[in-house]
Amino acid sequence: AAGLIASVFASEICRIAYGDAFEAAALPFTVIAWAMPVSLISGHARFALIATGNQRQELFAQCCGAVLTLVLGLSLVPFLGPVGGALGMLASCIVNWLVAHACATARIGPLPFLAALARPAAAALAAFGTARLFDAYGALAAGGAAIAIYVALAFSLERALLDDLRALRPGAAS
Repeated sequence: AAGLIASVFASEICRIAYGDAFEAAALPFTVIAWAMPVSLISGHARFALIATGNQRQELFAQCCGAVLTLVLGLSLVPFLGPVGGALGMLASCIVNWLVAHACATARIGPLPFLAALARPAAAALAAFGTARLFDAYGALAAGGAAIAIYVALAFSLERALLDDLRALRPGAAS
């Protein structure tokens, strides 16, 4: 949801935060916004490695990502500018996740992987596509439509989500 919202509202976020001159930063911001959810998802494997005393493997995963950042930054930025830098950072986060996941699976045991992401990713993709359909009506319409589709799909695809939200109510039995 965070990557989706940041992507859909990228132009407005850049313009409001930094002024009209920075609206052109929306495309790199859209790309780099997806680094946040990838990093959060990779945390399962990375923190499992740390918690089980496998810090060296977590460091190895971080180093793989850092090396890729340098390689892709040096090769993409001259041709694609800031978008190339954002793509390099996003690729780095993905590699960090994949390496950490592989290390955690080898050292600790099986962890949930892509199957757990299929439904949220499908919802985000559908919502992003919906936003593009509403672009002609302005950012608020596009963003509102995307959020509405994402929330509707989230509750229909993840039935337990509603129960989880109910459990968060004050006074709810735990």
